[in-house]
Amino acid sequence: MRFELEKLKGQRFTATAKFERFGIKSSWGCGHEKTLLLTNVVKDDTIITDHIWFTCGKTFGNLDLVEGDVIQFDARVAPYGKGLRGERMTDYRLSHPSKVTKLSAFN
Repeated sequence: MRFELEKLKGQRFTATAKFERFGIKSSWGCGHEKTLLLTNVVKDDTIITDHIWFTCGKTFGNLDLVEGDVIQFDARVAPYGKGLRGERMTDYRLSHPSKVTKLSAFN
């Protein structure tokens, strides 16, 4: 569970993170969707989660990201349920990313 994110539940803030890689997830009715993995997500000099996955839409897709790029974005902390029925638990994610910019490119 992401305890640092839980403390920020419902808040919107600016974060920075390192782009790690792209991935693919299966989606109901849509086939497959491109995703991206961000690591070392930081708010105010504090790591709030070691990693987070986002669906790669236009917001991130226009940045021409390569491994190691550092990005900045605004997002909101939201709860979601995970696990099998009967074993469900609440975890926290970043949602509604906006104002996404690339701060530095990997050299």
